[in-house]
Amino acid sequence: MRNQKKYFTKEQQLKLRKQYDKLNNNNTNELLNNWTNIISSFQVEMKNGTPIDDLKVIKLAKQWQEGIKFFTGGDTEIIHSAERYYMDNPQAAKGNGMSGELYEYIKKALANIEK
Repeated sequence: MRNQKKYFTKEQQLKLRKQYDKLNNNNTNELLNNWTNIISSFQVEMKNGTPIDDLKVIKLAKQWQEGIKFFTGGDTEIIHSAERYYMDNPQAAKGNGMSGELYEYIKKALANIEK
């Protein structure tokens, strides 16, 4: 994550680098394709008006949660830092197909599975 020192501590940056190195040591293309597929699937479900408590959306939310845990090493402070970064810099996620509306849909789906 470049140019984000304002949002991530040096310790968090180091943890993220270690996770990135793990990603490079695993099947990177497969992991990134899976992540892209999750985002695309969320886009379809949101566009179709699928409720957040639908089984398809719940499954996607769980996959999203697993991906976030992998990318962040499960560090909740890194997750919160990333959320602050993307809230302040929404254009940074657009390359991944993320919009503010989609992010809110995903957040609601995540909150639904955490009940």
